[in-house]
Amino acid sequence: MASLIKQDGWFYLQFYSSKRKPKRKRVALKTRTKRKAKELRRKLEDAYADQSYDPWIDEWREDKKDWNCYKKMDSQLRDSCSLFTI
Repeated sequence: MASLIKQDGWFYLQFYSSKRKPKRKRVALKTRTKRKAKELRRKLEDAYADQSYDPWIDEWREDKKDWNCYKKMDSQLRDSCSLFTI
């Protein structure tokens, strides 16, 4: 489970794993509202639980109503959700 953090008016999600370096990984949710932050928290925690999102490796962004997570591989951004099919 990730912690919801508010800093300077912006919300972040902080993941923790004692087996990883760094142990804590903070993800900017890019929202100032707690309601939206909680919604994004549920989505990212669910994706983390089913291993479709890893905050230490993946980047994510929210476009309009859909969120897409991207995986960095070999200095290229590749889709790990379903934006592109390779």
